[in-house]
Amino acid sequence: MTLLLHPKIEVRDSGIEGKGLFAKVPFIKGERFKAASGEHSWVTMTDAEFQEYIKTVDSYDAVYLGNGRHRVSTV
Repeated sequence: MTLLLHPKIEVRDSGIEGKGLFAKVPFIKGERFKAASGEHSWVTMTDAEFQEYIKTVDSYDAVYLGNGRHRVSTV
């Protein structure tokens, strides 16, 4: 799998927990960007959809987005 980070972003240790994404240089107010691009694909699920999904797989990669939504890897 190939995953390319935006050139202004880096992964490093987080003061909160584990690793995190951090800006290497300031972004211009209103600038739009994708944190990463490549072969990795994601699906957004509701809480109910996510709870049903995790019953069907042995492992998964997901991020809670807030407001009852989850971003789940489909790779």
